[in-house]
Amino acid sequence: MTYPVFRLLPLVFLLFSACTTKMDAPDYQPVASTTVLLQNNHVGQLNVVHFESNPDRDVNANPVAIHILAIASPYGHSFSEYIETALRLEFRQAGIYSPQSPTIVSGTLQANKIAIAPSFWGLDDDWMASMTVRFVVNRGNQTVFDKIMTKEHHWRSVQLPKFAFPAAIQGYLAMVQFLVQELASDPDFIVATKTSAAALPNAEKASGGSG
Repeated sequence: MTYPVFRLLPLVFLLFSACTTKMDAPDYQPVASTTVLLQNNHVGQLNVVHFESNPDRDVNANPVAIHILAIASPYGHSFSEYIETALRLEFRQAGIYSPQSPTIVSGTLQANKIAIAPSFWGLDDDWMASMTVRFVVNRGNQTVFDKIMTKEHHWRSVQLPKFAFPAAIQGYLAMVQFLVQELASDPDFIVATKTSAAALPNAEKASGGSG
């Protein structure tokens, strides 16, 4: 079976182009369903502090790239800051973000990548973006939540770069949104933050009574 050459030309461009296109990842946008999850499951206020990168791995390269496309973080030239900002924006949208809260969310970026599996038959290509983050919730000197979570998001896109590249940065954004939503719906995270929220008023009363 033979295939028209014109159907293979976009693939040839993607595989052998000497130029890499650089694009910024979209600014993070809170998701309505995540807002609902946070509002339904969290009654306390949460703070977000600096997210780090695993020092043993080159996981915070900016931009994150394959040979045809490089995606840059719009936040501090850092993808650990991208996930940090995502959480802060989601918490703020849900009305539970407070820089003064003693319940602090932090973490470490463990892995971050984008990949493409080209189709050789002129069909849509398979794209994938993934991120692994260790999320930690501390209240005072106590760690109440510590879990490594991974989200892998797949999508299909036409081979023409003018369509594939914008779809790729939107696919990357969607992957981060899905990861944040998985954290918000994680039963252990819900229990930890509910516990912290319930304990906070008691702590305030105790503090007020001691004066």
